[in-house]
Amino acid sequence: GGPAWTLTLESEIGPRIAASGPMLTSYAPDGRLGRQEIARHVTSAAQARELVRADAAAGADLIKVHFLPRAGELEEARAWLVAAADEAHAQGLPISAHATRLAHARAVIDAGFDQLVHSIDDFPIDDALARRMAARGVVYTTTLLVYEGYREVFLDGLDYSDFELALGDPAVIETLDDLAYLPERLLPGWLRQRRGRLREPVAMPFWAVHN
Repeated sequence: GGPAWTLTLESEIGPRIAASGPMLTSYAPDGRLGRQEIARHVTSAAQARELVRADAAAGADLIKVHFLPRAGELEEARAWLVAAADEAHAQGLPISAHATRLAHARAVIDAGFDQLVHSIDDFPIDDALARRMAARGVVYTTTLLVYEGYREVFLDGLDYSDFELALGDPAVIETLDDLAYLPERLLPGWLRQRRGRLREPVAMPFWAVHN
């Protein structure tokens, strides 16, 4: 998922990019996802279908949903999940979900989604869910090292290997220690409050630590 301009990326070298454009989300984006529109809050089945059709017309390779509903919002979201999956398939597109809580993952699988794009991280996957995913051909894509990367950036603990330095984009690498030079008053409030706690193992994803 990303800004709409990612749908126009072409490259003769490097990996093939399957782009979804801005994601459909279960919440109103609040700045955590950046200034560019990379997420759109969905509140109804009709809206979900409209956004999926617009993405398909814009050249999306897939539809991506960032599904982390807040407490009490799961049930009301089920209708638009089903609508989004149905419309994606009608447009000939797969649909994937960032649904990293077990209950949320169950909901998107039941809605007909094709892929979970990150690991479930609050409870182990039970046998029933594993069988359901296998029967429906759901692709489960793990993301095993994301927390370590966030901790390194936010705790000024970057330690690049020779391999990373040789192959990494220098323009990106040189920005990753910017936090070390920012005055405390310029850091986001959630980071000032939680920075010490980020040194401890967390039982929830980074994007939920400051909620």
